[in-house]
Order: sequence, then C-alpha cells, then structure tokens
Amino acid sequence: MSYRNNGHGRILDLPSVRFEPMEIPFQLQQEAVVVYRVIRKRNSDPVLHNTHGFLGTPTVFNVALPTKGQVIEVTKYLKNPGVIRVLCDAHPHMSAWMIVHDSPYYAVTDDKGAFRIADVPPGTYKVTMWHAGFRPKGADKDGRVLYDEPKTVTRELTVAPKATATVDFELK
Repeated sequence: MSYRNNGHGRILDLPSVRFEPMEIPFQLQQEAVVVYRVIRKRNSDPVLHNTHGFLGTPTVFNVALPTKGQVIEVTKYLKNPGVIRVLCDAHPHMSAWMIVHDSPYYAVTDDKGAFRIADVPPGTYKVTMWHAGFRPKGADKDGRVLYDEPKTVTRELTVAPKATATVDFELK
C-alpha cells in the first residue's frame, strides 16, 4: 500500500502485494488526510485485495478490490477525525495507518523525521506528534505482527506574526 496525490485527491495504492516505499520499518505506511478530502483506493495488482479500515474496533470501510486497475472512493467513510488502521484481509503482511484531521494544519515527516506546516496564522497551538507502535509484541490470529500501542506527544507552540516557530519531539 502506498499513498499518492493525483491532483484530484489522495490514492491509497496496492502495488505488488507489498507496501511502498519498502524502506518503511515493519511494512507500515502512514498518511494524514482531512475529513471529506477525496480519498481513493486502487489495486495495481492482478490479485484480489480487500482493504479494511478500523477506527479503534469499529469497521469504517471494508472494500474488495478484485480487479487490477480498479479504483474505489472511500471519502464518504471518513466523516470524523481519528486514527484508522488499514489492513488487507487477503494479505496479512499489508497494513497502513490513516490519520484523519479536521484541520488543514498537519504534516507527515520526511525520511529524516523533519516536517513543515506552512501558512499557520499567529497564535498559540497544541501540536501533537503521532507515531505507530514500533516494538513487536506478538501476532494476531492471521499471523500479522502486532506492535505496541501508537505513541503521541503534545507540545504547546506559539507562532508570532511573520515568524517561524520550531517544535521538537522525541520518541522513547
């Protein structure tokens, strides 16, 4: 699974029965999206994929993609902010995270852990960092590796008029 922007919204792609980019640890991919922004899922493989999204325990979407090139929009399912765990029911090694926001001010870190949120109005904000769990803690009934709970760290940040502000996070 990988996320791409095609100019008309985000696409969660399922190529080669694996996640892209491959260098992401533990085969996890994460993406931040805004409530009601157009989100599509595409199967780029000649095999069945079944993308199953969970907001906590409840299912948010559960859609089969049996045909190569098939694209399905899932925007209607992303009505509320929250963290959605996405699994492929047909391939236990495939999983991803979607962070659904109700604010346009968000970012996903680059490969060095840096991020930038542009055009934030002056004011004082709470900035929250979210990271998928990364310590293995066993396996589920399908043999899918389970990790510790996702981590969040919140910092308060003040942005002055026409200024740049910096916030640092550390995972332990």
